[in-house]
Amino acid sequence: MKKVLFIAIACLGFAFSSQAQVGFKAGGHIGLPVSDAEDVSSFLAGVDLAYLVEAGTNFYVGGATGYTNFFGEDVGAFEYEDFGIVPIAASGLYTQGDGSFLAGVDLGYAFFTNIDGSDGGFYYNPKVGYDFGAPEVTFSYKGVSEGDATIAGITAGFAYKFSY
Repeated sequence: MKKVLFIAIACLGFAFSSQAQVGFKAGGHIGLPVSDAEDVSSFLAGVDLAYLVEAGTNFYVGGATGYTNFFGEDVGAFEYEDFGIVPIAASGLYTQGDGSFLAGVDLGYAFFTNIDGSDGGFYYNPKVGYDFGAPEVTFSYKGVSEGDATIAGITAGFAYKFSY
């Protein structure tokens, strides 16, 4: 896990030291839990924040964070509570520019909220979507793996870029 955090910090350092085009984006997502999460949650929703700089033609790197809430589900006589993930990740994004397909991935560590016995795990978020200019629409698989457990969801998201 130390290697993942080191890589995330190194990418963030590279991103903030660059003088290329920069951009901040914020958005939200909704989705359905899958893997171990689908047994205890019925729906998920969250917010996303990212800061990216141009690292090459049509390629951006930076950092990403946010919050995803998994809404607890009633199973028989047992009621599961809501829980969440807070990722701290390095982010990479490839796009041909306004009006084009995009693909990217966020990798890092996610902290759990309201889960007893676990602090967090390896975070991954591969995504594809469409870049409309300032707004973009994405579809992704957000996952956190710790040991044998995986908390994940399939999401649809929207983000707005404030500069690029």
